[in-house]
Amino acid sequence: MTKHRTLTLASALLLSVGLSASALAQQVPWNGMLVDAEYAAANPTTDEGTKPVGETPAVYGTSGWGGYGAGPCDAFVRTGGAVENLNCNEILAATDTSALVGFPIHLPSGAVMQYMRVYYYGNNASLSISGGLYKTSSSGGNTLIAAGSPAGTAAGATMEEFGPFNEVVNNAPGSGNTYVYLAILPRSGTSLTKIYRVYVYYTLQVSPAPASATFSDVPVGAFAFQHIEAMAASGITSGCGGGMFCPNNNVTRAEMAVFFAKALGLHYQY
Repeated sequence: MTKHRTLTLASALLLSVGLSASALAQQVPWNGMLVDAEYAAANPTTDEGTKPVGETPAVYGTSGWGGYGAGPCDAFVRTGGAVENLNCNEILAATDTSALVGFPIHLPSGAVMQYMRVYYYGNNASLSISGGLYKTSSSGGNTLIAAGSPAGTAAGATMEEFGPFNEVVNNAPGSGNTYVYLAILPRSGTSLTKIYRVYVYYTLQVSPAPASATFSDVPVGAFAFQHIEAMAASGITSGCGGGMFCPNNNVTRAEMAVFFAKALGLHYQY
C-alpha cells in the first residue's frame, strides 16, 4: 500500500522558500507579520493586522489587500541629530533633540496605496511624532500624499492608522519618483518617542486600456480589451499568431500553465 505524505500549508510555504521550521523558531505572527517573539511580547497585538480596520479581508488579485512594511533597519536619517537603532526593532533620537528619519516604501508601479499604519512608542503625551507619506522627485521636491502624525501618548507601545487615501504608485524607469514616510522623532531627556514599523496597505489594479489595439481581432472597446492588452504588455501572451489573439478559442492546459507561470512569476531554484 502506498503511503501519502500530507504537508500542511505552513510546511509547504516553508519548503517553497527554502526555510526550515527551526529557522523561524524565534519568530511569531504579529499584526500580519513575522517578528521576534521578544518584540511581539512587548508590543500590542490587538489590531487586525492583515487588513485595514473596517475593510473586507484580503481575497486575491485586485480584490485583495497587500502590505509593505518598513522598519528601523530600512530607515535613514534625513536631517537632525543622531539616532539609536536597537537591533532593528526600534528607532529613536539618540540625544536630547529631534531627528528627521525616512522609511522608504518600495511598491510596484500601478499599485494603489490607500492606508498607512505607524507602530510607535511614547512615554510623554506632550511629545508627538510629526510625519507623513511623501512622493519625492529626482529634483528633490516632496509632495505630501497623506498626513501621518500619531497622537502623543504616555501609554508606551501603540499603533495609529491613517486613511483612506488614494495614490497610484508611479516609479517607472525615468519617472524619478520614490516614496517615503518622513517622521520627526522628538526627545527631551527621558521623555522620548520611537517608531517600530511603518506599514502601507495597497491594492493592485489592471493597467488602463491603451489607445490602439495590439491584436486585430480584439479592437478598442471590445470585451476584455483592457485585460488582454495588459496581458500582452506584461509579456504573458503574444496571441495565437498572425497578429491575432483568438479570444474565442479554448485554452489548453499547456497554455494555462504558461499564463499562470508568467503572471505569478513562478520560479524555483532546484
